[in-house]
Amino acid sequence: MGFAMPHMIILIAGGAVGLALILQIVGAATPGWATKEVSTRVHGIVVTIDASIGLWKSCQGDVCATISFGRAVDLPAWFNACRAFSILGILVMAASLACTALICFLSDKAKMFALVAMAAAAAGAGCTLIEFAVFAGENPWTSSLDFDLGYSFGLTIVACLLCVASTLLFLLGRGRLQ
Repeated sequence: MGFAMPHMIILIAGGAVGLALILQIVGAATPGWATKEVSTRVHGIVVTIDASIGLWKSCQGDVCATISFGRAVDLPAWFNACRAFSILGILVMAASLACTALICFLSDKAKMFALVAMAAAAAGAGCTLIEFAVFAGENPWTSSLDFDLGYSFGLTIVACLLCVASTLLFLLGRGRLQ
Protein backbone atom coordinates (compact mmCIF):
# COMPACT_ATOMS: atom_id res chain seq x y z
CA MET A 1 0.00 0.00 0.00
CA GLY A 2 1.96 2.91 -1.32
CA PHE A 3 1.32 5.88 -3.51
CA ALA A 4 0.99 5.04 -7.20
CA MET A 5 0.35 7.67 -9.84
CA PRO A 6 -2.83 6.74 -11.71
CA HIS A 7 -3.35 7.38 -15.40
CA MET A 8 -3.65 11.07 -16.33
CA ILE A 9 -7.25 10.58 -17.52
CA ILE A 10 -8.23 9.45 -14.00
CA LEU A 11 -6.55 12.52 -12.50
CA ILE A 12 -8.39 14.82 -14.92
CA ALA A 13 -11.68 13.07 -14.10
CA GLY A 14 -10.99 13.52 -10.38
CA GLY A 15 -10.16 17.18 -10.93
CA ALA A 16 -13.36 17.71 -12.89
CA VAL A 17 -15.49 16.06 -10.20
CA GLY A 18 -13.66 18.10 -7.55
CA LEU A 19 -14.48 21.30 -9.42
CA ALA A 20 -18.08 20.11 -9.82
CA LEU A 21 -18.25 19.54 -6.05
CA ILE A 22 -17.05 23.08 -5.33
CA LEU A 23 -19.51 24.58 -7.81
CA GLN A 24 -22.37 22.50 -6.42
CA ILE A 25 -21.61 23.57 -2.84
CA VAL A 26 -21.43 27.24 -3.84
CA GLY A 27 -24.55 26.93 -5.99
CA ALA A 28 -26.54 25.27 -3.23
CA ALA A 29 -25.42 27.71 -0.54
CA THR A 30 -25.94 30.99 -2.36
CA PRO A 31 -29.28 32.78 -2.87
CA GLY A 32 -28.96 33.38 -6.59
CA TRP A 33 -31.33 30.73 -7.94
CA ALA A 34 -34.01 33.23 -8.96
CA THR A 35 -33.21 36.94 -9.17
CA LYS A 36 -35.08 40.13 -9.91
CA GLU A 37 -34.31 43.82 -9.85
CA VAL A 38 -37.20 45.66 -8.18
CA SER A 39 -37.58 49.43 -8.59
CA THR A 40 -39.86 51.60 -6.50
CA ARG A 41 -40.34 55.32 -5.92
CA VAL A 42 -39.67 56.60 -2.39
CA HIS A 43 -40.32 60.34 -1.83
CA GLY A 44 -39.79 61.02 -5.51
CA ILE A 45 -36.51 59.07 -5.71
CA VAL A 46 -36.31 55.79 -7.63
CA VAL A 47 -34.86 53.06 -5.42
CA THR A 48 -33.70 49.79 -6.96
CA ILE A 49 -33.34 46.65 -4.88
CA ASP A 50 -31.98 43.29 -6.02
CA ALA A 51 -34.16 40.42 -4.81
CA SER A 52 -32.90 36.85 -4.93
CA ILE A 53 -34.10 33.45 -3.80
CA GLY A 54 -31.98 30.40 -3.10
CA LEU A 55 -32.51 26.95 -1.67
CA TRP A 56 -31.68 28.03 1.89
CA LYS A 57 -32.12 31.80 2.04
CA SER A 58 -33.67 34.75 0.24
CA CYS A 59 -32.35 38.27 0.05
CA GLN A 60 -33.65 41.74 -0.69
CA GLY A 61 -30.70 44.04 -1.16
CA ASP A 62 -28.26 43.38 1.67
CA VAL A 63 -30.88 41.90 3.99
CA CYS A 64 -31.08 38.10 3.90
CA ALA A 65 -33.32 35.66 5.72
CA THR A 66 -33.12 31.91 6.11
CA ILE A 67 -35.86 29.95 4.40
CA SER A 68 -37.23 27.91 7.27
CA PHE A 69 -38.51 24.39 7.19
CA GLY A 70 -40.65 22.44 9.59
CA ARG A 71 -43.58 23.94 11.50
CA ALA A 72 -42.78 27.60 10.84
CA VAL A 73 -43.20 27.44 7.08
CA ASP A 74 -44.71 24.70 4.98
CA LEU A 75 -42.45 24.54 1.97
CA PRO A 76 -43.77 22.98 -1.23
CA ALA A 77 -42.67 19.43 -2.04
CA TRP A 78 -40.81 20.51 -5.18
CA PHE A 79 -38.69 22.93 -3.11
CA ASN A 80 -37.77 20.23 -0.60
CA ALA A 81 -36.97 17.90 -3.51
CA CYS A 82 -34.54 20.48 -4.89
CA ARG A 83 -32.87 20.73 -1.49
CA ALA A 84 -32.68 16.95 -1.10
CA PHE A 85 -31.16 16.37 -4.54
CA SER A 86 -28.72 19.20 -3.94
CA ILE A 87 -27.43 17.52 -0.79
CA LEU A 88 -27.39 14.08 -2.43
CA GLY A 89 -25.40 15.53 -5.32
CA ILE A 90 -22.83 16.98 -2.95
CA LEU A 91 -22.48 13.66 -1.12
CA VAL A 92 -22.01 11.50 -4.22
CA MET A 93 -19.58 14.00 -5.76
CA ALA A 94 -17.55 13.87 -2.53
CA ALA A 95 -17.63 10.06 -2.70
CA SER A 96 -16.36 10.15 -6.29
CA LEU A 97 -13.54 12.46 -5.27
CA ALA A 98 -12.65 10.21 -2.33
CA CYS A 99 -12.52 7.18 -4.62
CA THR A 100 -10.19 9.06 -6.94
CA ALA A 101 -7.84 9.66 -4.01
CA LEU A 102 -8.07 5.98 -3.03
CA ILE A 103 -6.99 4.98 -6.55
CA CYS A 104 -3.65 6.66 -5.80
CA PHE A 105 -3.08 4.72 -2.58
CA LEU A 106 -4.69 1.35 -3.26
CA SER A 107 -3.43 0.61 -6.75
CA ASP A 108 -4.32 -3.09 -6.50
CA LYS A 109 -8.00 -2.07 -6.26
CA ALA A 110 -7.74 0.84 -8.72
CA LYS A 111 -10.21 -0.59 -11.26
CA MET A 112 -12.85 -1.13 -8.57
CA PHE A 113 -12.41 2.39 -7.16
CA ALA A 114 -12.51 3.84 -10.68
CA LEU A 115 -15.82 2.04 -11.26
CA VAL A 116 -17.24 3.39 -7.98
CA ALA A 117 -15.92 6.90 -8.77
CA MET A 118 -17.53 6.70 -12.21
CA ALA A 119 -20.87 5.56 -10.75
CA ALA A 120 -20.77 8.29 -8.10
CA ALA A 121 -19.98 10.95 -10.72
CA ALA A 122 -22.90 9.70 -12.82
CA ALA A 123 -25.14 9.81 -9.74
CA GLY A 124 -23.94 13.38 -9.09
CA ALA A 125 -24.92 14.32 -12.64
CA GLY A 126 -28.32 12.71 -12.14
CA CYS A 127 -28.95 14.44 -8.81
CA THR A 128 -28.02 17.87 -10.10
CA LEU A 129 -30.03 17.32 -13.28
CA ILE A 130 -33.12 16.50 -11.23
CA GLU A 131 -32.41 19.43 -8.90
CA PHE A 132 -32.23 22.12 -11.55
CA ALA A 133 -34.95 20.57 -13.76
CA VAL A 134 -37.42 20.55 -10.88
CA PHE A 135 -36.49 24.10 -9.87
CA ALA A 136 -36.84 25.40 -13.42
CA GLY A 137 -40.09 23.59 -14.03
CA GLU A 138 -41.91 24.06 -10.73
CA ASN A 139 -40.90 27.38 -9.19
CA PRO A 140 -43.53 30.10 -9.42
CA TRP A 141 -41.03 32.98 -9.36
CA THR A 142 -39.75 32.71 -12.91
CA SER A 143 -43.13 31.94 -14.47
CA SER A 144 -45.49 34.37 -12.73
CA LEU A 145 -43.32 36.94 -10.93
CA ASP A 146 -40.82 37.69 -13.71
CA PHE A 147 -37.75 36.49 -11.82
CA ASP A 148 -34.76 35.35 -13.88
CA LEU A 149 -32.80 32.20 -13.20
CA GLY A 150 -29.62 33.33 -11.47
CA TYR A 151 -25.97 32.44 -11.10
CA SER A 152 -26.50 29.75 -8.45
CA PHE A 153 -28.76 27.92 -10.88
CA GLY A 154 -26.05 28.24 -13.54
CA LEU A 155 -23.37 26.87 -11.20
CA THR A 156 -25.47 23.76 -10.68
CA ILE A 157 -25.82 23.27 -14.44
CA VAL A 158 -22.04 23.54 -14.85
CA ALA A 159 -21.54 21.07 -11.98
CA CYS A 160 -23.86 18.64 -13.76
CA LEU A 161 -21.92 18.97 -17.02
CA LEU A 162 -18.62 18.44 -15.20
CA CYS A 163 -20.02 15.28 -13.60
CA VAL A 164 -21.03 13.97 -17.02
CA ALA A 165 -17.52 14.69 -18.33
CA SER A 166 -16.00 13.01 -15.25
CA THR A 167 -18.14 9.93 -15.80
CA LEU A 168 -16.92 9.59 -19.37
CA LEU A 169 -13.31 10.22 -18.34
CA PHE A 170 -13.50 7.60 -15.58
CA LEU A 171 -14.89 5.17 -18.16
CA LEU A 172 -11.99 5.88 -20.52
CA GLY A 173 -9.36 5.88 -17.79
CA ARG A 174 -10.58 2.71 -16.11
CA GLY A 175 -9.53 0.67 -19.12
CA ARG A 176 -5.99 2.01 -18.81
CA LEU A 177 -5.56 0.98 -15.17
CA GLN A 178 -3.79 -2.23 -14.22
